[in-house]
Amino acid sequence: MLYWHVKRFLTKHTTKRTLLSALVVSISLLVALVVVELVFRVFPSLLPDWYKADMPAHGVELFNPGIFKKTPIDGVPLPLITSPLYTGKTEVTELPKDLEDLHMVDGTQNPDKGRVTDLLLPLDEYGFANENRLESADVLLVGDSFTFALGVKRPIGFLEDFSKQTGLTVYNLGVSGVGPLQEEWLLNNIGLNMKPALVLWFIFPLNDLSDAYETYNYMQSGIDTYAKLYADKKMPSIHTLSLMKKLFISKGAGEGDKQKHTYLKGLQYNSINGEMPVWFHPNYLRLLSRGVDEWSRANGWDVLEGAIWRVKGVLDEKGIKLVIIYVPSKEEIYLPYVEPDYELILKMAFFGEETPKDILPADFYGKVLHNSVSAELALEGLCKRQGVEFFSPRIYFKNFAVSGQLGYLSADTHWLPSGQRVLTEPLINFLRHKNYIKDNK
Repeated sequence: MLYWHVKRFLTKHTTKRTLLSALVVSISLLVALVVVELVFRVFPSLLPDWYKADMPAHGVELFNPGIFKKTPIDGVPLPLITSPLYTGKTEVTELPKDLEDLHMVDGTQNPDKGRVTDLLLPLDEYGFANENRLESADVLLVGDSFTFALGVKRPIGFLEDFSKQTGLTVYNLGVSGVGPLQEEWLLNNIGLNMKPALVLWFIFPLNDLSDAYETYNYMQSGIDTYAKLYADKKMPSIHTLSLMKKLFISKGAGEGDKQKHTYLKGLQYNSINGEMPVWFHPNYLRLLSRGVDEWSRANGWDVLEGAIWRVKGVLDEKGIKLVIIYVPSKEEIYLPYVEPDYELILKMAFFGEETPKDILPADFYGKVLHNSVSAELALEGLCKRQGVEFFSPRIYFKNFAVSGQLGYLSADTHWLPSGQRVLTEPLINFLRHKNYIKDNK
């Protein structure tokens, strides 16, 4: 009998201790969760980039609540998500790799990682690619990611090279992922306050038209702010739980996901340093098959034309010179100089999609080569009709390619720093010939 009383007593108190321990653990976990959540709320830069990448505009509202309501759809939320004010990072040290991100290129075989090992692209407080935010500048650079990348300081890129050779103060307004309407907005709202004498507007038709058309359609649909654009995309209510959920899901899917990717081998380019693999962007290969008339009728062309017309009018009133600079794609420059593997080129053009059965590889290759200058000719014609100075560096990049030198990243769309410098001297000579800048010698 005594045994059972003792056992009941011990069981009762053990249960109480167990419940108490469980309660203490639960409260501790809850407190820890609240503390971590508060830290994320106060210091959102601590949230991983891959987590913020799924948020509208990469989570810029985490740092600047209400910015979407203030920013028109044809504008850009400022400061940019790249701003050191948000991230604490004053420079970019990683190469872009859009074709690796598309899973066309195996990241372990990306030759760019060994080619540029010491990259430094400074960021000012706005998040633009400049060492410092300036109150005034002689020259403004306007454009998308091609222009943003011109700010690379190590190895020396275009901005640094141009500034040293001319003695002029240059400010880079380039922003990745924007189109002509946003570039116009940046010029009007940021650039003109700097009282420049010259604006160099870099146009890359192979994605600028789609960006322009998308923004125009938003505006026509009554979506006039970023808040309306992202109305259905709400921020997670509790970041800690959302982060844990994403980690759990990604861990479960990780290995299986890797096995799904079918990478393509690169097209071999005979460089002065031996054979190099080069990959081309699917969209850009397909777009290069367009003729001049097709470009002039393409969605977004009239939007681009309107933006250039308005910018020219504003700059003319202020006595500021404007030059439109055509940005040639890697595809149009290097396609004639890589191995003519028609099948592989067609696979690249329709990567991730089913290749149309009525397109013959050799015919597609020939059509792209034949029409590869059409985008440039269409843009040049537009500028001529509007009385805007136009400059194309295509021939200089062609000469660079013929000499066996790669001016673009192998697994990305953009110029290498050495490729950026191909542009510098011919452009300076052009600007001096037009008396837009003076010889500083």
